[in-house]
Amino acid sequence: MSETVFAALSDLHASFAPDAKARLSAFLRAAQADGAQLIAQLGDFARPEPQNEGLLRRFNAFAGAKLQVLGNHDLKMDSLGAALRFYGLEKGFYACDFGGLRFIALNGSYIRLGGVTQAYSRAKHGRLAARAAYPVLPEEQIAFLRQALEESALPTVILTHQSLCGGPFGRGLANGREVVKLLLGLRARGRAILACLNGHDHLFARREIEGLPFLTLPSASYRFAGFEALPRLRESGLARGLILRKGVPYALCRFDAGKGRLRVEIRRAELLPGDEEGR
Repeated sequence: MSETVFAALSDLHASFAPDAKARLSAFLRAAQADGAQLIAQLGDFARPEPQNEGLLRRFNAFAGAKLQVLGNHDLKMDSLGAALRFYGLEKGFYACDFGGLRFIALNGSYIRLGGVTQAYSRAKHGRLAARAAYPVLPEEQIAFLRQALEESALPTVILTHQSLCGGPFGRGLANGREVVKLLLGLRARGRAILACLNGHDHLFARREIEGLPFLTLPSASYRFAGFEALPRLRESGLARGLILRKGVPYALCRFDAGKGRLRVEIRRAELLPGDEEGR
């Protein structure tokens, strides 16, 4: 396989976006047309609730490989165990080899307080927000990341929900510097780490550190206008401050094995009549 093509979307937010089903259909149609052999969702896809099972089945019906990343909203109202069962994951972090690439998915939706790290939930975050570090990648996952990188020579793409390097709003992993230091150290020794992809902030951002690109994908559904805009938006009926996008942004990634190069392009899938029925 000389070229590996994969497509990624993030922050579909099925519980918030009224047209989430249509948006997923548009993404899947575009990914197929692009020749994607693998698709990935980078978190905040759908809460683990019965009404979202059909949406997940639709995602998993894609003919190629599928990768799932957990986001904070996937855990917001439920336990980590419920999210793992819903998405069919043994753990919230794993490595997958496909098309000459190694994909490493991590789950940074954890809270750390007084040396104790626990999975995120809105209730926990509400009680501990002023005193706790959040979001945090647990030491177990940092050790796993090192092992997954050292045991394989395959060029690697890191998938997370929250940014490893802060993100456009500084909402990235609280211990992201430690993770970035690990990645850069391994790259300096010749380990091919191609890119780190994440969602969470709902807009596109790109940062490069010592040649390693960190890309934040825009939300597939909406942008958030900001808490300061909520009073005005509530008057216009946008109670959550959500402004739906006209299309469905996603990342199309092409890996050239011969050159060892990954090219990432942000595209926009067009919503068409019939998408709501899952065409």
